[in-house]
Amino acid sequence: MQGDNSEGLFHLFAQGYLRLLRLITYSSLYAYLPKWTSAWDTWQLCLFAVPSLNELEYLFGRIGQDFHKHIDSHLRYSDLVGRLSSQELTVMDEILTRLSEKLASIIKVKNLE
Repeated sequence: MQGDNSEGLFHLFAQGYLRLLRLITYSSLYAYLPKWTSAWDTWQLCLFAVPSLNELEYLFGRIGQDFHKHIDSHLRYSDLVGRLSSQELTVMDEILTRLSEKLASIIKVKNLE
């Protein structure tokens, strides 16, 4: 079925995830935009900037072990394809939604609009 095809979605998720982390770090620290760092290092910088984001870490385990290594591998190699379960897709959506909400609140509080 065409509707069940989830190939390539993790690659898109990985790009969106890192983009949100970079924007949260930049908007929180005002002058630092991490670019060529691993997903784990970018996550650690984001936690330094906004410690309350550590509440999202339990979601990473619901996608799989070594979540950040998995992100890096999907960004490094474009031919990695695979199927995702509906539970994984739901968790990925929740991660991106909560990061987007956090970014919006930081922008609003710091009047960066």
